[in-house]
Order: sequence, then structure tokens, then C-alpha cells
Amino acid sequence: MEDQEKKKSCIGCSFINCMTSVSLACYICCKRCQINKVRNAFIFLPPPSSYQLRSKGKEVIADDDHLIPPPKSYQLVYQMEELLRIPAYIESARHAHAYRVETSRKREIVLVHVPPYGTSAVFPKPEHRKRPVIIHCHGNATDMGLMMLTYLDLATTLKADVIGLEYTGFGATTALGYSPDHRDIDADMEAAYNFVRNVMQVAPEDIIFYGQSVGSAPAMSVASRMDVAGVILHSPMLSGIKVLDPEPDKICRPSQVFRCFDIFPNYHHMKETNASVLIIHGRQDDVIPFQHAARLNQIGKRASADQKRAIKTYFPENCGHNDITEMNRQNYYRSIHDFMRMVLANRSYDYGKGFGQYVVRSMSTMFRHEISHDDMMGAPSQDKMSAVSRNETSINMPENSNSLRPKLPSTDQDTPQRKNEIPGTIAPSDPQEISNDETTKTDNSIILLNEDNAKKVNQMANTVGPTDGLYQKFRDGQASATKTAGTGQSTNYATNL
Repeated sequence: MEDQEKKKSCIGCSFINCMTSVSLACYICCKRCQINKVRNAFIFLPPPSSYQLRSKGKEVIADDDHLIPPPKSYQLVYQMEELLRIPAYIESARHAHAYRVETSRKREIVLVHVPPYGTSAVFPKPEHRKRPVIIHCHGNATDMGLMMLTYLDLATTLKADVIGLEYTGFGATTALGYSPDHRDIDADMEAAYNFVRNVMQVAPEDIIFYGQSVGSAPAMSVASRMDVAGVILHSPMLSGIKVLDPEPDKICRPSQVFRCFDIFPNYHHMKETNASVLIIHGRQDDVIPFQHAARLNQIGKRASADQKRAIKTYFPENCGHNDITEMNRQNYYRSIHDFMRMVLANRSYDYGKGFGQYVVRSMSTMFRHEISHDDMMGAPSQDKMSAVSRNETSINMPENSNSLRPKLPSTDQDTPQRKNEIPGTIAPSDPQEISNDETTKTDNSIILLNEDNAKKVNQMANTVGPTDGLYQKFRDGQASATKTAGTGQSTNYATNL
């Protein structure tokens, strides 16, 4: 009886694969066998552009002896009303510099340079560089404007310069009449790499690629041909067509039938790259199944057996495609920090010094009006709520553009030592050895915006006024966060307000 049920199950799984393959064949025929259009339709889902670029004019550079003159830069200006209601988005755009770059395919793309908060977006000369550069390739259904908080969070938490890459046909490039094309994505990444190498004059040993979801494709492809310190893959895929396999271990699957049409073969590039790789993937991912990361891990370890590189993993148990940061921010950043500390061990600067404080409090100090954990998560006192309702709670904010700058903690000061933790650093650990049970816990220092505290956030928001005509009241902050939450790597909004 069990054998018969098992046989029926196998037949059903194969039937699903066959039906998917037949449906894909019919779709290709309906598109008159224009394979490139079919590939682009399945892979890319660009949203309406959330921003446009405005010229910043001539940059004033101090201390020319230590800095490289930058090219013409631009300011990101948001077009989405939801983003204009969140001061953290406005501040992150003001803090960054955008650049127009031409690719080898004669397309003009946009790069954005986001330094750690509290520092300037300048290009130090190689001998004065004190931090690495992360080239970030975002996922699908988002653009550079929607990713600005993610860039700023990564830059500030990891103390690195983040270069955000906008693909051809996404964001501001749509104004030039471009549409997404899988043939452009590698050229876009190469242009970003060349900008960092030639314009910013950053050594390959200081460059780290970060590819999220579909962004894992250009990150792995270029890393297989260019020298980099390391590659971080966030929810990666084995290849473009393998994502369509309902039952990847059964016959007649699309990746088997249409293998000649496959694109983004990360499994192939994993064998070719000489860089160390960190793979981050949630085990409950229902967009790109976890088995993609597991297979990449196996392929990478087999290929690296004779090479001087490492394959590290962080596979949280109860995480999906877009919630890895929220489920356990500390373990997420610990895995990245430990990986970066490993690949940057031979650099002249001591990467990671004073990192511990930033793991849980990277963005909670962005604005001078801080909402404590007790205020957000606990039951508020009647006196405090009555004061807020009467609008008696006020904030003394100077009328200048620095009024919402963060009060960053000094990295030289001693911080309270946790068990098994070196003061001023994060507790050392191997990303592969992080307990899956730990990842289901939410750190008490992390503030999440939910229905229980949304009303209070909005009430507190009434006390914050605009500054320099840019900052707007965020009384609708909960709705804005909800509307912008599904933008690739989701962000902890309450800690940014």
C-alpha cells in the first residue's frame, strides 16, 4: 500500500512538472518564439520609478590632498508621496550622492553612493581609505529610491561605503526610454565595478559584492571574471529557469526541457569565482526555495576544496524571502560582519572595531527625537499619553538641515560587555554555527512598527515639524511603512523614525 501511494506521489509530481513545461511552451509560442522577450517578462518586474535625479551643482571639496575629485553628482528626489512622509527616507536621500554612468552596451545607468551616516560621501585616496565598499544589486519589483533605507542601514551598521546599482529599465533610467533586458544586467554591474575601481580608485581587496534575489545573478557573474574580496548572496537562485521548477528532483521539469534557454546560471559561476562567498537564505522562502541556496552551498564547497576561499552560510529557520533582517537583525548583521572581517583581515585598517553597538542600534539614532523601546512596546503611562494628546510634548529642533542628524556613539568609548563578547566588537562566531533556534527570537532592542503602537507613533509624529522645507510630518507613517514594506530587503522603519 505504501509503495502504491509513493508511486502515485511520484507520478503526480512528474505530472506537475510536465504541465508547467507544456504551459511554458505554449506561452513561448504565443510570443512567437521571441525568447529574449519571454526571458525578460519572467525575470523583471520593475515598479514605477520612485524618484528622479536633480543636479547638485559643483561639489565643494575640503582637504584636497586626501580626496579624489568626484564626477558630477545628482540628488535623489522622491516622486512617491509615501516616501515623502517618512523623514528617514528624505534624510537618506539628502545624505547620498548619485552618479550617471555609461555601460559597455551604451546605456546610461544610475549609481548612488551612500556612506555611513554622520560621514561624507567623498572619495578618499587609496592610501587614506579606511573602510570597504559594498556594491549592492537589489532584487526585483523595487528600485534605488525604495532601497535607500536599506543602503543607509547597511552602510551605517557595517561601516562601509555602499554603492547602490540601478539596473537598465528600472528607476530613473525609465525616463530615457529603457526597458529591462537580461543582456544589460551584467553590463550594468561591470559599469558599477569599473566606477568603483577607476573613479573611486578602490582596490579589489576592498570591494564586496552584495546580490539580493535576482541581484545575485550580476554579482556572481561579474565576480567570476573580476577580482573582489568577497560576495554576499541574499536569497539567491541557482538559475533563472530553475526558479520555475515545481518539483526540481523530478523529470520533465522546465529547467530540463528548456535548458538551452536558461539565464543567470549562478550554479556555474559559483564554480568559477575565486572569491569567498556568504550565502544568506531563509528556510521558509516561498519565492526562491531554500534548496537553491543549499545546492549553491554544496557546489561552492566542492569547487573551493582546492582553492583558498571559504563558503559561509546563514540559513535562519523561520525566515522567508524578505524578512531575514526583521526576524533577527543581530544574527543577520553578525553573519555579514564576521564574513567581512574574514575577507578584509589583511587590509591596513582594522575593520570591525567598535562594531558591537551598531548591531542593534544602527538606525535608532538617526533622528534626535528617539522613541525608546519602553515607549514603543510597553503600555504608556496615562500622564504621558494625556500630554501627547494635548500636544504638550514638544521637541526643540534647530531650524537647519542638521536638526535630524544622528547622535552616533563614539567607537572609542567602552561599551557594556556582554557574555563572551569583546568590548567594542560583536561577539565572534561562525555564521554556519548560528543556532536556527536563535533566529526565531526578536532582539529586545529592535522596535517593530505594528498595529498596537501605530497610533502612538502617529501621535508622537504630530510634534515633529518640517525642516528646510524637506521634512514633513509623518502622521501617516504606519500606512507609508506598510505600502513600502515589500521593496526587496524590508527595513525596520520604526527604528528609523
